[in-house]
Amino acid sequence: MLSCKVVILGQANVGKTAVALRFLQDKFLEDQPATIGAAFMARNIELDQDTKVHVNLWDLAGSERYKSIAPMYFRDSDVAIICYDLTRPDTVPRALEFVRVVKETRNPPLLYIAGCKKDLVSEPYLMPESLRDYACDDHIHLLSAKKNIGVHALFEQMAEKLVRDKRIETYRMQKDVVRLTSFPEPETTTLCHPRCHF
Repeated sequence: MLSCKVVILGQANVGKTAVALRFLQDKFLEDQPATIGAAFMARNIELDQDTKVHVNLWDLAGSERYKSIAPMYFRDSDVAIICYDLTRPDTVPRALEFVRVVKETRNPPLLYIAGCKKDLVSEPYLMPESLRDYACDDHIHLLSAKKNIGVHALFEQMAEKLVRDKRIETYRMQKDVVRLTSFPEPETTTLCHPRCHF
């Protein structure tokens, strides 16, 4: 089985955890508590009868006090999904800051930008000028975890590209794994997949 490490980044309250839960458990919580430190989740994506991708997903807290530890999590990641809130233009600069930091990483991961809460904006959505260059390259996905719009398609596209570009390695799993936990400090790696190097 192929295995990849994915991190979700973005400002607090933009919808990162809602996206992660929609992908992991196909559900939405109206009163989702804020992530403390980081939450780890894992799930398999079956692309076809012969191809499965085991996704190790890190949902990173977006508050300022965790900003400095984010690089510890996306180091050696295969994919970084950077989220912003479609209803809050003020979250775009922070998203672009994450884009810059991720791109400056040695061996930067595959990068996607996710505009969250699509169900709350009118159509057509007017994309901020600062994001339009990324949109031209199909790097931006507009999602609604609440209405189940675009989330699974994003992860499936991600997995297909990783396989097609041979960016990920094989990992032998005993069985499918679904885990969700939160912890305050990045040094706690008990539940970390062997590919999650710190």
